[in-house]
Amino acid sequence: MLSAVPPSTLARTLRRAEEALSKTLEKYSPARISWPSPSHQLELAKLVEALEPLLKPH
Repeated sequence: MLSAVPPSTLARTLRRAEEALSKTLEKYSPARISWPSPSHQLELAKLVEALEPLLKPH
């Protein structure tokens, strides 16, 4: 229990909050999660390697 809240109540409340947030942000594009394309990921990795050579994979 967290702060005298039963786990089932906490889980239900969090699930409902997540659903409400998801529904609210559904059509708000700045809030969307997106990943760079594989080619852009390679470009970003090269930039990181240039700044932090110890992070380069072996």
